Amino acid sequence: MTSNPSGTAVSGDILQIFNDYSAVKYTNAAFLTILIYDYTLTINLEMISVWSLPWKLPKFLFIINRYIVPPMLL
Repeated sequence: MTSNPSGTAVSGDILQIFNDYSAVKYTNAAFLTILIYDYTLTINLEMISVWSLPWKLPKFLFIINRYIVPPMLL
């Protein structure tokens, strides 16, 4: 990055940062939308298949993968 009197390189870098930030926001919004859609489609099957099982390792891992990991990704 060179500094010139007009400041175009600096403003170009700032513009790129804002564009990258916008892309991240839109990607997060798309991820959240797909996640909510998936939850609404599969909640009935999940309640029948998973929640009726006793608490053992597979159920524990499923719960962690389903409800703890996705919020960490946002």
